[in-house]
Amino acid sequence: MASTFTDIVPGKSMHLIASPAVGSQPAQFKAAVHVAVNRRGTPAFRARVTSDGAEIRTTRNADVFSVVIDRSGMLDIRVELLSRNGEVIHTDRLRVEIPSIPGIGI
Repeated sequence: MASTFTDIVPGKSMHLIASPAVGSQPAQFKAAVHVAVNRRGTPAFRARVTSDGAEIRTTRNADVFSVVIDRSGMLDIRVELLSRNGEVIHTDRLRVEIPSIPGIGI
């Protein structure tokens, strides 16, 4: 198994959305990266992606996961290869820095 970051759209590896605080509405911030898992040669196993404080979403491709977070800073992502009974066979760790956006303060 191998895992890596992959483009969300060609040439774009991270998606950032931010809006400043207006009146009583707080500032809003979201960032997303995609993680691709290559399970070639291990079809009986499945992948699980986790990250503290982030939401993991599946994409149309079963081996690509969208990792969404609402803060800037370092993001640690764990990719685990699981057997049919849920036993962890292999673990990859990925790390990405989510940049802050001036004026948002998140």
